Amino acid sequence: MEPPESLKRLLVELGRCIERLLSSSEEVGELLKKMEREGYHVHVGFVTMVRKSGGEEPLRFALNDWDRKFLEETGIAFGDPDGGDCD
Repeated sequence: MEPPESLKRLLVELGRCIERLLSSSEEVGELLKKMEREGYHVHVGFVTMVRKSGGEEPLRFALNDWDRKFLEETGIAFGDPDGGDCD
């Protein structure tokens, strides 16, 4: 089930806000620089789970190709080669 457009816009706004906060943090910047000096390339990402207040419907999401590749590289295997929905 696709979320409503209003929720999509709010999630984009939330993502931009978090990105601004992280990019303006000296502490975060210093930690990222330290990790890069030690040979690590860092990507920070978030998963946002949204449920209507009082909702009983279980949260569902679908993995994209990047998610699947990342998880497989960490040793998590998938039995469904078509990339179906996960509960």
